[in-house]
Amino acid sequence: MAVSGQTISYLLPTFFLMAAHILWYFSTMGQLEVNFALAGMVFMSLGEESGLTLLEPVLLAVGTAAAGLVGDLAGRKSAFSLAVLMVGLLSIFGSLFYGIEVSGSSEPVVWVNAAALLSVERFIEGFLLGLCVLLIWTELGSPKNRGRRLSLVWLLFIGYFALFSAVELGAFGWHIPSAVTQAGQQFAVLSSLIALYFNGNTPVLMGREIEMEELSLDFDEDMVKQTVDSFIGTHDIESVRSQVEILETTKELSDAEMKEILGEDIHQPGSLRTMPGVGARMEERLTAAGYSSIAQLAGETPARLVSRVKGLGNAQAEKIIRAARETIKEAARSSEKS
Repeated sequence: MAVSGQTISYLLPTFFLMAAHILWYFSTMGQLEVNFALAGMVFMSLGEESGLTLLEPVLLAVGTAAAGLVGDLAGRKSAFSLAVLMVGLLSIFGSLFYGIEVSGSSEPVVWVNAAALLSVERFIEGFLLGLCVLLIWTELGSPKNRGRRLSLVWLLFIGYFALFSAVELGAFGWHIPSAVTQAGQQFAVLSSLIALYFNGNTPVLMGREIEMEELSLDFDEDMVKQTVDSFIGTHDIESVRSQVEILETTKELSDAEMKEILGEDIHQPGSLRTMPGVGARMEERLTAAGYSSIAQLAGETPARLVSRVKGLGNAQAEKIIRAARETIKEAARSSEKS
């Protein structure tokens, strides 16, 4: 289910999450190159060092599948929080997978657990790919511009991974800046914390989705309550209940009969002033807030009326609503007697 207007909520944490990952990756690759150079060796890639080059697509696929599983079981927001946590932990503890030893006058010895480092790194990349591209961004925003939105997201990620490949292969003379090599991991941790901060404002997508297979005839009361709570607030329920109470004071009426009971003037702005406690100024304030008839006020709740009408107190709102309901009930009773 698309969540309109919430695209920016996921855009900011996604940006900082991608920044954290790319900073950690380039910093790690840069440090490995420096370590190998000190030992008189040339570092090519983690795939070649570990011998797992052919398995890299498999590791990506496993991460993508894990993102889908966690997203369905725990929700998109929780899955995104897990992605931020994984990138943050990798930024902090990733340096434990490699190092260089220097003892006396002997040559420096470089060590790197390339298989473990590559497996973790590709799994997280796959998780980010599955979560951000295949899940979250397909469910955000308006369906009208979904094609353009997804094409831009795919373009972003293709460019993202192309940048990785270009730096690894040294294409166009690109190389990792020394500043990124020295401080990239620290800024990656900072970027992860910023992503975690912005993730607090992201919408919970799973909690507002209705899966078609759940719409069966045997759903229980808890399922109905959960669905209603997802789309209707407390004030909305109170408003509906108050309108039902008004209708329950009358017998079953057709549209023509209800129109005859309430009269044409009850839907006109001027009829608001006929209620006790509503003068010319109050009528102007109610009209400015969007209330043009007694019927509208009768179906309101005090809390929502106070929030919509500037300067209106709770006691006064209760009085207005009570007067509106009594007006309609009295009109209904009078019609039944006649």
